Amino acid sequence: MSSDLDNDGTLEKLLKDYSPTEDDTKCGINSKFLQKFASKKTFVLMFSIIAAAYSGTYTYTMGTITTLEKRFKIPSKYSGMILVGHDISMMICSIGITYFAAKGHKPRWMALGVYLQVIYCFMMILPHMLYGAGDDAMSLTLDDKNLSFIHNSDMCEWNRTLNDCESNDIDNLSPLAIFFIGNLISGLGGPVIISLGTTYMDDNIKKSKVPFFLSLKGFLRMLGPTLGFSLSSLCLRYYIDPKVDPSINDTDPRWMGAYWIGWIVFMIYFIITAFLIGLFPKVLPRAAVRKRELIHKVASGKLSKSMIKIPEKASFKDIRETMARLFTNKVLIFNNLAAIFYIFGYLPYWTFQAKYIEIQYLLSPSTASLVTGTVSLVFSAIGILTSGLVISIYKPRARYLAAWNIITSIISIFGVMSYALNGCPANNNLQVMENSNLSLCNNDCNCDYIKYTPICGIDNKTYISPCHAGCKEINTLDNGMRVYTNCSCIDKIQASDDSFAYDAITGVCQVDCMPQFYMFLIIMCFNKFLGGTEGSSNFLIGIRCIEERDKTVSLALSMTIASLCSLIPSPIVFGSIIDSTCVLWGKTCSSTGNCWLYNAENLRYSMNFTAAGFVFIGTCFDVGTWYYAKDVKVFDEEEKNESSDEKRDQFIVL
Repeated sequence: MSSDLDNDGTLEKLLKDYSPTEDDTKCGINSKFLQKFASKKTFVLMFSIIAAAYSGTYTYTMGTITTLEKRFKIPSKYSGMILVGHDISMMICSIGITYFAAKGHKPRWMALGVYLQVIYCFMMILPHMLYGAGDDAMSLTLDDKNLSFIHNSDMCEWNRTLNDCESNDIDNLSPLAIFFIGNLISGLGGPVIISLGTTYMDDNIKKSKVPFFLSLKGFLRMLGPTLGFSLSSLCLRYYIDPKVDPSINDTDPRWMGAYWIGWIVFMIYFIITAFLIGLFPKVLPRAAVRKRELIHKVASGKLSKSMIKIPEKASFKDIRETMARLFTNKVLIFNNLAAIFYIFGYLPYWTFQAKYIEIQYLLSPSTASLVTGTVSLVFSAIGILTSGLVISIYKPRARYLAAWNIITSIISIFGVMSYALNGCPANNNLQVMENSNLSLCNNDCNCDYIKYTPICGIDNKTYISPCHAGCKEINTLDNGMRVYTNCSCIDKIQASDDSFAYDAITGVCQVDCMPQFYMFLIIMCFNKFLGGTEGSSNFLIGIRCIEERDKTVSLALSMTIASLCSLIPSPIVFGSIIDSTCVLWGKTCSSTGNCWLYNAENLRYSMNFTAAGFVFIGTCFDVGTWYYAKDVKVFDEEEKNESSDEKRDQFIVL
């Protein structure tokens, strides 16, 4: 809360006390060489690449989520909880941490937040260090003993007992707990990085230039999700244990990639950037000059004393008054309510997008991550940059920005609903289950605890395993292909060629879903572009509808509300929706493992129509934002008319 200048002493004394000192503008190690990098452009660049890596860790987790599920036998509703830890700690601690950090040296607090990300990366590597690649992965290597064991155990055996299950499975709760704690730590540092970095930009850059730098930061930050998905695609091409030769390739649904390698890359990256961001001064030199000029004009009587606002010292009373101002701000409330439902509806297309593409269009995990991280996110980045440039040039009023959000959201609703209609008819896992049902041909094979080991019969049908197809013999051809014979459930009459010397081969039968995938990709890219154009306008409305002194706390409050109402429940809700469409669960001795096959049609309808419903509710709240935003000034009139620096300087706040 701002204080009245004359109540605290003479104007000259206060101006001296609150004017930026020379030490406030010096880099951390007081180097003349580094001092020339203390500029808004350098900070925006450094802040952007840190924010990019921070968001990249999120998408990297999403890109590797199916591998984590297979490796540690985790259902989707629990894998969604891995990311929830981040949002829980952010919800609980972000407002308090950012409030007190905002009163201090922002870049150094940001450095602390980045170092917390280093710990987070280590926690994500720790389960691999403790448990290794796992027996399932090692049984699929080119070791002769492993091959003999795995293939013999998958065959139809009359003497297999019903209790012949795997007793050496690890408890999937232990790695899940480690991942959860790691995300808790990440959530402590995230708000410090994003909230303080954004307000540091706004404090040190002229308001007329903020939209451009904001969009530039958003554009560069969008490279982070692309980096995360691309890195996950690269790492998943390598087997989970790079020292061994797998007997399958990355198109096999049992493939587990080296998910842990990417976390080493992120950890090194964060160590370097944490040191660099901590070197920035408390106030950028050019911003300090503008503040001193403003102080001089106020002291000389050219400007009113009200142009200078002295921030209150940190106190619980000030926190209470700040929160009262924010919760009575109708524009902010409607804007946050709209964001809650938007995030809830759109988040599954971030968290489970790669998984969705794998299920619906039968792409490999590495390919799904690559497509998600390059093509679609590029359109998001273009949308953000385009909107920032347009806003900077035309400087529209707040109502125009809010109206644009409503229009784009309505279009996006139809785009999301179209996903449900764009399925691949050939991808029919219900037929696979029907092919593998217990019948007279495999009733005595005892297939209860057989792992998912798909084979393709000469009748062009996929079976869950050789056991479910009633196969009793396996052979290796001269070209290295493994084939199955004496399969009692495979109808030889339906075979297209009666010259086959075998009944089935390893792997699923090939299905072409690429035409449907390309259509999905086109619609998704269009939606991503529209969503990107909403980013700058939504942020500007949210930050301009409040007082200058409340910016940092307002950002933290918005992040907390989003965490409580969207970021925490959405992955769990949609993870449960995905699990509800499962038709084949992996079994262990102690519990149900991960899902291997889904009802793709049910998943399309339940996930996409549910998401569209949440986005529709968010659009309704955006109408409220549009109505109450009529008095919000995104740009000051002086800036619109490109008036003199003297008039622009009066809006700089100490």
